Amino acid sequence: MTRTLVILAKELRDLLRNWGVLIALILPALLIPGLAIVGLYVAGLTPETFKLPPNLVIPPGLVGAGSRAIAQYAALSPFFMLWLIFPVSIPSVLAANSIVGEKEANTLEPLLATPIRTWELLLGKALASVFPALLLTWLPFLVLVLTAYRLAPASVLHATLLSAPWLVGIFLLAPTLTLLTVMFLVIVSAWATEVRTANQLGAVLIAPLVAMIVIQVTQGTALTMGKVLGIWGVVLFLLALTLPVAVRLFQRETILVRWKQSGG
Repeated sequence: MTRTLVILAKELRDLLRNWGVLIALILPALLIPGLAIVGLYVAGLTPETFKLPPNLVIPPGLVGAGSRAIAQYAALSPFFMLWLIFPVSIPSVLAANSIVGEKEANTLEPLLATPIRTWELLLGKALASVFPALLLTWLPFLVLVLTAYRLAPASVLHATLLSAPWLVGIFLLAPTLTLLTVMFLVIVSAWATEVRTANQLGAVLIAPLVAMIVIQVTQGTALTMGKVLGIWGVVLFLLALTLPVAVRLFQRETILVRWKQSGG
């Protein structure tokens, strides 16, 4: 476990030195909460002109509420799925470079020659992607909640940000999704010979979330606890499979030979 912590500390130090990656991580964490706050403000300012989804499902707590509360609820609802982009996109930037980046920095061979076990190496690199992803998922969410308290009535917050499905999604589903994304991308990075290839394969994971966002925005699909727990169960099952697969597929000699043959 000590060797895992050494890898974790090294990865975090490298991240803090890479301003380009830091900016790529922080900008979306500022943009999406900013859009949510602007949408909440505009919906509360001009609720009569705010366009609602055609099949918007009104939660029981907002039945009979005024147009302002309904408009603000509609403005916030799509951001649940948008928030789940953080646990996928942030590890995509970090974990996709986890092994290929070592090769490009000419530090791969010394790393693989150390006595560190494969699972310790993978776990250390995974945690170095999980921690920033969770920080940039939870901290902007807290800022949004505090800001929303000033812009919307409590009934809107309890139907969205502070509802059980939202809280389970943010604090249980998001970490699990983050770790699953990291494990998938570590596997990809172990076999890819270019960072660009690893990033492109990692971007595939975002496609299902984008599809769900489009459906929710256009159709007004209600977010229920059953849906969130169902997604969480699937992610947990996939997560239980990925770590042993990552360890099994990560063969040091094969990786070194392939990259030498590709001109690395």
